[in-house]
Amino acid sequence: MTKRISALIFIINFLLYPAQNDLSQRINDILKGLPKNTKYGIMIYDPILKDTIISKNIYAPIKPASNTKLFTTAVAFALMGGDHKLSTKLLTDDFNINDGIINGNLFIKGYGNSLFTDSDLDSLVNKLKAIGIKEIKGNIIGDDTYFDNEYKRSDWIMDEPDVDPLPPVSALAINRNKIYINCSAVGKTGATLRYSLNISSDLFIIKNLAKVTRRKSSVRISQSFNNGKYEIILSGGLRRGRSGNYSIEIENPPLFAALFLKDKLLKEGITFSNEVTTGAAPEVVNELCEKSILLRNLISIVNKRSDNYLAECLFKTLGAFYSDKQGNSFYSTQAILSYLNENHIFTGGTVIVDGSGLSHSNNVSPLTIVNLLERIYRNPSVYFDYYNSLSIAGRDGTLRNRLIGTNAENNFHGKTGSLHGVISLSGYLKSSEGKDLIVSIIFEFSRSNSRTYKNVADRIIQLL
Repeated sequence: MTKRISALIFIINFLLYPAQNDLSQRINDILKGLPKNTKYGIMIYDPILKDTIISKNIYAPIKPASNTKLFTTAVAFALMGGDHKLSTKLLTDDFNINDGIINGNLFIKGYGNSLFTDSDLDSLVNKLKAIGIKEIKGNIIGDDTYFDNEYKRSDWIMDEPDVDPLPPVSALAINRNKIYINCSAVGKTGATLRYSLNISSDLFIIKNLAKVTRRKSSVRISQSFNNGKYEIILSGGLRRGRSGNYSIEIENPPLFAALFLKDKLLKEGITFSNEVTTGAAPEVVNELCEKSILLRNLISIVNKRSDNYLAECLFKTLGAFYSDKQGNSFYSTQAILSYLNENHIFTGGTVIVDGSGLSHSNNVSPLTIVNLLERIYRNPSVYFDYYNSLSIAGRDGTLRNRLIGTNAENNFHGKTGSLHGVISLSGYLKSSEGKDLIVSIIFEFSRSNSRTYKNVADRIIQLL
């Protein structure tokens, strides 16, 4: 029997070799058109036969761009599971609320629910009303200690500017820690600009000093917390007839959340007259209500849309879960590197400093990516969720407009990556022969443009 199996494997390899050799030559022909200083790595792997079909510079560490998200999301699935809940909770240190009074503090605490909105906050307040809460005698406290307070990526990635600045990455966030304001220059020169906020609340005080101007000008926006209100100051101006949408990043997410909660409580007739502040809830608390999202639903957005903000929040959630202490960049990186090492994934030259891939400091090889994807492929408890979280060629996400009308349409589930001077594409492909293939293609370049390299990657996928 052993001799028969060996003979069969020999025959299969003998028959496959010419086809693989032809494929390799055709890929070489495609690559000949690239500028000579292009750095690239390509690996195509058959996980069933455990056969490397194409291998080009597979050990070379290259900037992965958003292919970094493959690591963040894969390790999150592997450690936490798709049913894990990311929550925002209302807690209290009062364990007897049958009288409808919280004789203690009310905490709003975030556990990495980066999709929590002001509408979700409304639902939490309604749940408080539903359980009969009429008064809060203590303080309202915003708690985002599930993560550290290094809100900006530049706080934990030294000597690197934010190539794509993100709102504060915090465990407690509302509307992704952003407010949007629209300004329009209507009326005569010197008139005050008209404005509208995307949120209606008594929490906001708008000081509008911005004017309609005759010449080109711009709106300047500043913010501050002032006597329990969130003050936004508009200055500068806009040329007559112009309009603009502006985003305001919340500078103190836990304080903002606590103040916003207070505003909504008062509107619903729940009495409160003490302080609003920030701090940590006790370890033993009475959980009143929560609003959650399942990990699989969050990761689907992260991977399909390549959402950088959600990826960075997930990165710190991963660190918090792994360490059982706090979400920070050190624990998050350790979680990923430990998973790679424990699963015998090649790590030569691997550097991961963030969860989104925005950093130029990240480095991974195509072999590392393929090893990771193969490990998930062989793990039935997470593969289905992971596979379905990826963008589908010609169907959705960042691949919705690529490979349309080819055999790869609907047959390639992958993750794109794009950074200044970097294009990447990795994922799972079903070939026309019905084979499962794992693919990783990365280009790092200083000449030509990203469209050129995307087209090359797509041509390689089509060949398969």
